[in-house]
Amino acid sequence: MSRLQVPDAAVQRAWDWIKCNYDWLVRDVPGLGRFLGAGAPDYMWLFGCDSAYAVLGCLALGQHELAVETLDALRRVSWQANGESGRVIHEATPLGHVYHRGNVQETPQYVNAVWQTFLWTGDMDFLRRSYPFCRQGLLGWVMGERCAPGEALPRGSGMMEVEGLDLQMIDAAAYTAQALEALAGMAEAVGDAETAGRSRRLREAVCRRLDEAFWIEEEGMYGDLLATPGEIAPRLRALVERSVRSQYVDHARPDVRAAYAHLLARAEADPNPDARRPWLLKNWIVITPLEAGLAPAERASRVLARVESSEFTGPWGMYLNGIERAAAMSINTGVLAVAELNYGRPDEALARVRVLAETLERHMPGAVPEILPDGGCFLQAWSGYAIAWPVVSQVFGLQPRAHERTLLLRPRFPAGWPRASLRDVRVGTNRFDLEWDGAVLTVTSREPGWAVEAEGVPLHMTAGRQACE
Repeated sequence: MSRLQVPDAAVQRAWDWIKCNYDWLVRDVPGLGRFLGAGAPDYMWLFGCDSAYAVLGCLALGQHELAVETLDALRRVSWQANGESGRVIHEATPLGHVYHRGNVQETPQYVNAVWQTFLWTGDMDFLRRSYPFCRQGLLGWVMGERCAPGEALPRGSGMMEVEGLDLQMIDAAAYTAQALEALAGMAEAVGDAETAGRSRRLREAVCRRLDEAFWIEEEGMYGDLLATPGEIAPRLRALVERSVRSQYVDHARPDVRAAYAHLLARAEADPNPDARRPWLLKNWIVITPLEAGLAPAERASRVLARVESSEFTGPWGMYLNGIERAAAMSINTGVLAVAELNYGRPDEALARVRVLAETLERHMPGAVPEILPDGGCFLQAWSGYAIAWPVVSQVFGLQPRAHERTLLLRPRFPAGWPRASLRDVRVGTNRFDLEWDGAVLTVTSREPGWAVEAEGVPLHMTAGRQACE
């Protein structure tokens, strides 16, 4: 429903096509429900990770019902596969067969998606039926079963589908910290003060541990994972072996093999084989603390400067891995755009979004592919997160709390957008129109009784026809 008008033809066109992309990916399966499939032609079914990203695009575009239905279906199939653990599945076919019971980061990602969906829709019934599952999954499974006694960071596979990356991963840690704040908000909304307090205390512990454990000062980067030299060595040997047969290149890369071999030599020569420390393998997940807004500004600046270099980013987006530099995807390039906006860099973020938008004709007309510019699934649901979500939630800056009838605006307009508008944005039962003229943000509310505030720009409020009536 949301209508965008910006002085950038590629972004404008991608925005309109994403609405069609989402419609094409809707599945309606007896016994499973209506939901957004992950991608075509290969992955038209439910994924935990993909859905958590993709439903945020639904919210930005006004497709609130599809977001709720997708998260409901994912919760139902996860209950069936994983019992009362609250663990979110990774992958289920349209007939409900669960192929993978779920990586560690997918449960926190689900919690975050549920919270954002509630903030945008104000749907208390949805929150009440989702809350017990989210609480059990995050506190019981992630912070319980997946954490060693006295440890604040969960252990297990995260988003990188690489054998051996199953220790304490940076993406699982970052999304867990984010999800604990989300769970605290849910708990307050349903009147569970005890869980709200516990979640915030745990979040503080996770954030503190993440910052001290993963940061590598000499690199100016967060590491991918925490491991002892004894744990990382066999994993590095496997990466050295794999480097001669990468799935993305058709020839051996001596530079890749040398990079992994160098890390392996360091691990084998380490005089403290049982000391746990961070290791930088240069997978894209090293920017997830910035996506979650957890990194201090000075550290974020150092990370972004390096990530935007040719070491990590090529002509078609951010590489999946800065050592191999062989492939970029729409999801990690979109995550980079979100990270840039979190730290006040809208022009750099727009450059990333524009790269995605310029792939529309490369693989299938009207769709941003999975692997940029023209590989993998020709249609991918999480591309909606990569384009629509940063534009709405960060460029225009919408931070709604629909259940409280409030809207906070924290816009970050690029220098190249002297004028921009976003109309018919759904927040709860209301719709808003936003108009930026380069100096003032004019906001029109269709319903009366909403509190609207803006940070960083002058705000002018008007009332729509429905509000006047």
